[in-house]
Amino acid sequence: MSLKKWSLEKIKFLMDHVEDFVDDNGSHQVRRTAKEFEASSQIEAQSELTVSEPDSHQTPNRVLERLVPYYEFGFLAQKSYSEDEEKWWITEFFWKGNLFKLRVEDQIEVQDFIPSISPMEIRRGKAPLFLKGLNLEFIECPKESDVFVLRPSFSAAYFLASNLPEPWIESHLENTRKLINKSFNF
Repeated sequence: MSLKKWSLEKIKFLMDHVEDFVDDNGSHQVRRTAKEFEASSQIEAQSELTVSEPDSHQTPNRVLERLVPYYEFGFLAQKSYSEDEEKWWITEFFWKGNLFKLRVEDQIEVQDFIPSISPMEIRRGKAPLFLKGLNLEFIECPKESDVFVLRPSFSAAYFLASNLPEPWIESHLENTRKLINKSFNF
């Protein structure tokens, strides 16, 4: 699916009516992708996620795009700076193989969800509780799904959801962490 800016209202409508959804160009690609999507557990086959410069402002976006096949859903949170304070915002996310870039007015503040962790750490939580905390319950995810937070730089964080069982999830996450950190030259 091509990456373009979406409103939260349109995304919610899509998820509520994925069976009937038709893309702006008249195709059913979003529906087909969502229906057929199954997250791959083969991330260890990747040697890198992106070949862009680690300091490029596009690196966080490119990394998110490359993570799409390996997780049920994922969010990219980026730090913005104002004169008064710094805030974290979800700027893009994917769900069941479909990538969505949020319009500026629909970006979601996630200041309270960003942990102070090093690039070597991964935090874990329950995906349904995370979505509820963001008022995004319309995003479909199995009850047993976990969400993992990785923060490879001072200005980018990833929330990735998976329902891979133990012990496979541990190596899946470790490979993901290494690939993300490699993309950011850490």
